[in-house]
Amino acid sequence: MGTGTLSRLQVWDFRNLRRLDMAFVKGVTVLIGSNGQGKSNVLEAIFYLAGLRSFRTQGVAELRHWAAEAFTLRGEIGASDPRERLTVAVSQGAKRYLQLNGMAVERASDFINRFLCIPLVPEDMEMVKGAASVRRRFLDSTISQRWGPYLGELQRYREAVNSRNLALRSPQQYPASVLKAYEEVIVRHGARVEWLRREHVADLGETLRELSVRLLGGQRRVLAVSYACPGITKDSPVDSEDVLEAVLAEALWRNSERDRREGHTSVGPHRADLAITLNGRALGTCGSEGECRMACLALRLASLDRARQEASTTRAVVALVDDVIGELDSPRRGAFLEAVQQADQVIVTATATPLELVGRAAATYCVQEGVVSVV
Repeated sequence: MGTGTLSRLQVWDFRNLRRLDMAFVKGVTVLIGSNGQGKSNVLEAIFYLAGLRSFRTQGVAELRHWAAEAFTLRGEIGASDPRERLTVAVSQGAKRYLQLNGMAVERASDFINRFLCIPLVPEDMEMVKGAASVRRRFLDSTISQRWGPYLGELQRYREAVNSRNLALRSPQQYPASVLKAYEEVIVRHGARVEWLRREHVADLGETLRELSVRLLGGQRRVLAVSYACPGITKDSPVDSEDVLEAVLAEALWRNSERDRREGHTSVGPHRADLAITLNGRALGTCGSEGECRMACLALRLASLDRARQEASTTRAVVALVDDVIGELDSPRRGAFLEAVQQADQVIVTATATPLELVGRAAATYCVQEGVVSVV
C-alpha cells in the first residue's frame, strides 16, 4: 500500500451535502443508506476533488446545492501527522478557485491527480452502450492519471482542430498558410495523443485477459479492446511517433477537399473509438446486460491496475465503488472485491453492508438526507 490516502473530506453546498466533515482511513470504507440520500454525492465530491470533473454530469452548475451560489470541497491527503499532510481545495461558483496547502493555483494541470480516483459506477454502462465520445473520455481520463502531461497535449490538439475547423468554414478570412500552421500543430500533438492512447489500450488488453478469467469464469470468455482512429488504417505503420506524424499529415492532405466541403476535420484522434468485445462479439450490440456490466467493471479494474503500477509513493489510488456490488452474484462479488482492494483506499456505497465486507470494513457510515454519521 502506498501513502497519500484521503484522510479528511470537507464539503459545503455540493449536491444535497450542505455541510460535511468526514474522516477516512486506509482500507475499505462503507457508506450505507437508502437510495437518494446522498451516498453517491460523497463519492462524486471525492472524484471532483481529485480530477475537477464529475463522473455523472458534464455540467458544473448542477453540482451546486440549489440554495447556494457556490460549492467548496476540501481534502487532506497523506500522513497521520497533520503537519505533513497535503491540503487540496476547490471552490466553484461563477469562477473556480484552486488551492494547494492554502496557496492559490492557477492551472488545473497543477492541481489534479494529487490522489488518483478510479470510479466504478452505474453510469459506466455508457462506455459500452453510449457514444464514442464516452469511450474517448474514459481513455483520456485514465491516461492522464498515468502520464501527467497528456492532458496538455490533448488540449493543444483540440484547440488546433477547432481552429482548423473555423478556418475551413471561413476560407476567405484565413490564407492557406494559416491552415497549414494549424495542421502542423494537429500533427505534432495528435501523434503524441495517438501514441499514448495506443500504448494504454495495449496495456489494458493485457490486464483484461487476466480479469476475464477472474470475473467471468473459465478460459473461454475473453474480454478484449481494440482502438481505431480515422485516417490511420490497420495497415498504417505506427511503430514510432515520427511515423504517426507522417501518417496523420498524409491523412489530413488526403481528406482536405472533403474537409473544406464539410467544414470540419474528419480524421484524427478526436474521431477515434474503442471497441469492446467478448469472444470477438461487439458487446454494445450483442452483449447481455450482465455481460456489459461485467465488461465495464473489468475496464475500470484494468485502469486501476495500470494506475497503481504508475503511481508514485506520494499519490494514492482511491477506488470509488457506487452501488454496483448488489448487481453481482456471490462468486463474482468475491472476485470483484478481491480485485478492487489492490487500491490504497476503497470507498463503497450500498443499501446495506455487503456480506463479504461484514467485519472487514475499516469504517462504516450511514448517509441520510445528506447527513453522514458513524455506524
